[in-house]
Amino acid sequence: MTYNRDSDPNGRSGLFVHGPMYRSKDPNDLWPEYYDGEKAIGGANTRGCIRMVVEAARFIYENCPEGTVLRIISGASTGVTADPLPDRRGLLRDPTDTDAGP
Repeated sequence: MTYNRDSDPNGRSGLFVHGPMYRSKDPNDLWPEYYDGEKAIGGANTRGCIRMVVEAARFIYENCPEGTVLRIISGASTGVTADPLPDRRGLLRDPTDTDAGP
């Protein structure tokens, strides 16, 4: 599927690569269910978004310029697997987010 900002009057297609969901712009205000709860990262509960830890989403944002093609592969057919989800130890933040507080 191709990202096409023209398909939405607000300039969004509805398909995004992003980190976990937060209640506010505060990096210490995470919705736990979107990290390791019922709507956890890696779970099949999205309508097309690719959700990942902040560190991985930041890498794509900083290293993939506009126009970069991202191949989304079901399973690990290329021999690459994801690391286990880092434990947030009950904190209301993604432990890979270097901008969040301790």
